[in-house]
Amino acid sequence: MGRVHRRGETWLLVNEGTVPALDVHVEGLTELDRRRLSAAPRPLLAPGEAVEFTLVSRLTLSGPANVVVTYRLDGDGAERRRVLQVPSA
Repeated sequence: MGRVHRRGETWLLVNEGTVPALDVHVEGLTELDRRRLSAAPRPLLAPGEAVEFTLVSRLTLSGPANVVVTYRLDGDGAERRRVLQVPSA
């Protein structure tokens, strides 16, 4: 999984792997990160597909954030977790 800046406060989480990712969730690592982040869960993210998320920058909430991505590679498999740092836009 990787992140790509789209525009302004909008980012894309891209499945850079070769297999679909299941039960994809994007959330903030800290309370502050969670307050700044908006993303809808995705039941399936095929290789090369992306899901959009927004990282709101307000006066008191600006700066980089840590985004936690959780997903599975198969329905019964272990949940995988990856933390991505998203720089301030």
